[in-house]
Amino acid sequence: MSFTQDWGPISSLAFRTDGPPIVASCSPQGHIAFWDLERRQLVSQLRHAHSTAVAAATFVHGEPLLVTNGADNAIKVWIFDQEGGGARLLRSRQGHSAPPTTIRHHGNDGKNILSAGDDLLIYY
Repeated sequence: MSFTQDWGPISSLAFRTDGPPIVASCSPQGHIAFWDLERRQLVSQLRHAHSTAVAAATFVHGEPLLVTNGADNAIKVWIFDQEGGGARLLRSRQGHSAPPTTIRHHGNDGKNILSAGDDLLIYY
């Protein structure tokens, strides 16, 4: 069987191991498609799962969880608990995707760092 992904080449593939025969295909545009291997059709999509290319995707063995990381310096955990087999974001951690332009100590105790850049604002 073959599937066609309209978003360009596949940057990563992952196979679900907790029941449904699903394969996830990821794209350089940050999208993820979920394909049902038995019915041979698209089940759902996550558009803009990452703001840049999805570098890797892995299903957690025996769990309805997909872990992805991208060139946007983010790691995300997706859980499959939506109607129709869709996924939602469970957890994520993200740093700057471009060099920070300013870094300062923040707060009265000086134990926090505030960083800013042209990409986003992060509190540590």
